[in-house]
Amino acid sequence: MVSGHSAKQYQHSSWLTFFFEDVYFQYSKDGTLECETPGKAGNVQLTDQQLLSLDTIPGLESIKMKELVIPGQEEEDDASLYDRYLIRARREAVSANRAHYKKWAEEVPGVGRAKVFPLWNGEGTVKIVITDGNLDVASDLLVKRVQEYIDPVPGEGEGQAPIGSKATVESAKWLDIDIEVAVELQMDWTLEGAQKEIEEKVKTLLKSIAFEKSTIRMSGLNDILYHSESVSDYADVLLNGESKNLVLQDIEIPRLRQVKVIEQTG
Repeated sequence: MVSGHSAKQYQHSSWLTFFFEDVYFQYSKDGTLECETPGKAGNVQLTDQQLLSLDTIPGLESIKMKELVIPGQEEEDDASLYDRYLIRARREAVSANRAHYKKWAEEVPGVGRAKVFPLWNGEGTVKIVITDGNLDVASDLLVKRVQEYIDPVPGEGEGQAPIGSKATVESAKWLDIDIEVAVELQMDWTLEGAQKEIEEKVKTLLKSIAFEKSTIRMSGLNDILYHSESVSDYADVLLNGESKNLVLQDIEIPRLRQVKVIEQTG
């Protein structure tokens, strides 16, 4: 966010560079800042952080980071690259089939995973639902970039999608997750410490499920509690208020809202 002169004045000034400590950002024509360092270096929490300009800009009073819209990703690892090679070698993603749309979406920088829903709104329609590189909901900017890459003008064949195919790109949606459990603590552990330990492990579990699996299983939570260093014994595990598996909708990403840890009595 620029104060002083209007941000519109700088829309075509792609030479502008701003920085915070040792992280540098290039100003893009669409009004966004792109980190000059590849990977996750630019994913640091800079919301509302004042940035400095590398150059003197007449009339510019200040510039502030608004939000992270497309997280950076590290270079693709060998396993992921090999998986994509197998898809190509087996010719799974061909002729605008389901796998092809998924491949197109995941080719766009910043996209983590994609799901494809053929015929979602009648003949010739395709819906693509995406996450960002952190497996979080995608920003409007990322959705726009994927839409422009695959099908910028619906049905006209000006992107990757063939003529007559109308593709719609949307972001995945959050589903908030609440966990409640009664525990008997190990010696020297507090409820606060146990809660923090369990939270971190549940977050890891939910990331492994995001857009890969459709069910959060009680067995997964029980395994976390059983192997938690802070927990001697536990009971009454609730997942969103119920003691049963939770089935996700196709477009949902689970997000931990809270872990409520109660100390067992008696």
